[in-house]
Amino acid sequence: MNVDSIKKDRDNLNMQVKEIIAEAKKKIEQRDEYHKKIALLKEERKKLEESISPHIQKITEMKKIRDKYNEYARGSAELLKKKVEESFKTLIEFDLSLKDEITLFDITMELSDRYYAKKNADKVHAEMQKYYDENIKSTDEKIEAITKEIQQLHEKAQALHEEAMADFKKKDELKKESDKVHNQVVETSKSRAEVQAEINAHRQKIDEYIFLKECHLRELRRLESLEHSKKKRAQVEAAKQKLERKGKIGLEELKVLLESGQLKNKEKNIDER
Repeated sequence: MNVDSIKKDRDNLNMQVKEIIAEAKKKIEQRDEYHKKIALLKEERKKLEESISPHIQKITEMKKIRDKYNEYARGSAELLKKKVEESFKTLIEFDLSLKDEITLFDITMELSDRYYAKKNADKVHAEMQKYYDENIKSTDEKIEAITKEIQQLHEKAQALHEEAMADFKKKDELKKESDKVHNQVVETSKSRAEVQAEINAHRQKIDEYIFLKECHLRELRRLESLEHSKKKRAQVEAAKQKLERKGKIGLEELKVLLESGQLKNKEKNIDER
């Protein structure tokens, strides 16, 4: 193989490297655009969540009232009503001793109280559902849609990131091939000075490619670190909001708040999962 042919191979390799770098750059730029869009969507979602925060608090208070009624009722309205009717029937139709009659009457009154407690619980639940539909549901659906869009954009950004990394790997492979071509150049009958001059020029280009790769990798790591920090902040915010809304959080959410140093009340209830 003559020197001209070897040079042609080298030039082809260099051209491929340039094309790969250009393609990787486009992917990185598109990935960054996705990240910007994600940041805007997260800000929009945060505003929506803040707008319904008072309504969430109202729902939480209504749930507490409903749960207290249910705790006392300990049964469905249908079952309690049936028991009350059966007790009244026994009082009316059977000849009981005064002691038994008083005992059964007390039981009947308790069942009646539990029945009306359950009716009140159902009423509060219906009011709570209506309040949710009128004040929270539409915004909640928007938040859900934004969350879904964020996830889709994140998946696209991650795919581009992986493709860019694959491009850099391919560039490294071409660099190795380029080294082989230089070895072939060295093995030709060209003078030592000519060979050295070409090697130096080629190495300079390779150094430029390596430098560019390192720059891109540093930027990729920086953006990944930034995304991780944003994700951690979002987890902290979500845990805080859940704690404010429900008064309790899970172990993982507690861990997030402890690590962030923002857990103020250590006596909060924790969901056991």
